[in-house]
Amino acid sequence: MASFLLVGCTGLVGHGIGRYLLNQGHLVFGTSRQSLKSRHKNFHPLQLDLSDFNSIDQLKKVIREVDAIIFNAAHVTSLDEELFWYNVTGLKHFLKN
Repeated sequence: MASFLLVGCTGLVGHGIGRYLLNQGHLVFGTSRQSLKSRHKNFHPLQLDLSDFNSIDQLKKVIREVDAIIFNAAHVTSLDEELFWYNVTGLKHFLKN
């Protein structure tokens, strides 16, 4: 059993990736801006705001424990420049930690 940090697990793609990993018997730490609940024994929800360094800093322990990180986070409601930079900044904050 491998362990994964799935950053952005609530959208269509993230949810599918998480279900696939769980069905394969893996341990999944899934993040979302909103609080999550799950009854699956191998799913561990984590609340994360990629625009907040303190929020990302809380992941350091989890990052050291997982075998792989899947970065699937993005905020998409339209194709405007502000959202583009929100998504770029979120990834930048994540990678700096």
